[in-house]
Amino acid sequence: EAVVASLYALAGQVDAVGLVALDHPLIRHAIENISRQGVRVYALFSNFSPCGHAGYVGLDNQKAGRTAAWIATHLLHQPGSVGVLVGDHRFICQESNEISFRSYLREQDSARRVLEPLKTNESIDGGYRSTRQLLEEHADLALIFAPCGGIEGVIHALRQQPQRKVALICHGPVKEGELALIDGTITVMIRNRIDEMAMRLAQMVQQHHAQAGDHFSQIILPFDIVTRENL
Repeated sequence: EAVVASLYALAGQVDAVGLVALDHPLIRHAIENISRQGVRVYALFSNFSPCGHAGYVGLDNQKAGRTAAWIATHLLHQPGSVGVLVGDHRFICQESNEISFRSYLREQDSARRVLEPLKTNESIDGGYRSTRQLLEEHADLALIFAPCGGIEGVIHALRQQPQRKVALICHGPVKEGELALIDGTITVMIRNRIDEMAMRLAQMVQQHHAQAGDHFSQIILPFDIVTRENL
């Protein structure tokens, strides 16, 4: 409801909106309505099911998820379960990451147990609580894949139990993420290029503003694989 209220409020003030939001029917309905009014809505990071929005700028999340799983297979040399954290199940980007991650591990390592995902609600506190739950309920936890927000809380929870070595593959950038990479709390970060996203979005908005007609544009951005050794 809050996102929808913001969309309708902005629709009377601007020509274009960049939006990070859940793929929820209420939000899609609002996007469709304001798009008919001539306001172009661009999905950032996470796309929407078709609802009249003007474009998507973000990663190929299938590639990101399979890349994370490829990394995981090279990190996991001992038996152990794999935890998955998502911000919310309605983020299409995170759903695609999780599905692709599971698919690759199923193909390459069918004996590896991938746990059901826990939600961080895109918050630091949610990331902390979900990570604590994984650590407490699964003594064999070997790795966490977290293509979501709230990573700062995940880092805090892992640092509280330094005697347990659990690898962490997460998306970024993250506040003080470089320090977490240096001390080994984050093993690998799949990092979005935020500056490039902003530049490409601005170019897309200008191009659409100069052209007549409605059409959907998609910009797939590359991502960086960051470890402590290539900071």
